[in-house]
Amino acid sequence: MKRTATPQKTAQEYAIRLAVDDAARLHALAELFPGQPLEGILTDLLRAALDEIGAAMPYERGPKVISNDDHGDPVYEDIASPRNSWN
Repeated sequence: MKRTATPQKTAQEYAIRLAVDDAARLHALAELFPGQPLEGILTDLLRAALDEIGAAMPYERGPKVISNDDHGDPVYEDIASPRNSWN
């Protein structure tokens, strides 16, 4: 797993308990990257999973402005995302 820069980390730590099978798979993967800390492998896996989920979620701009971003530009509601059906 190749990294170009160390991303800024949160002050909050997250602790998880894995299923035994997932832990075994994680340790098997770690053996392929000797010297790479387990935390780094977990971070890379989580980042890749979140990127993949984000890319798979459709976005369709709605008519309603729900906020403004850091530059003052409008942020429109998302009318195509599956998360809108969770409400």
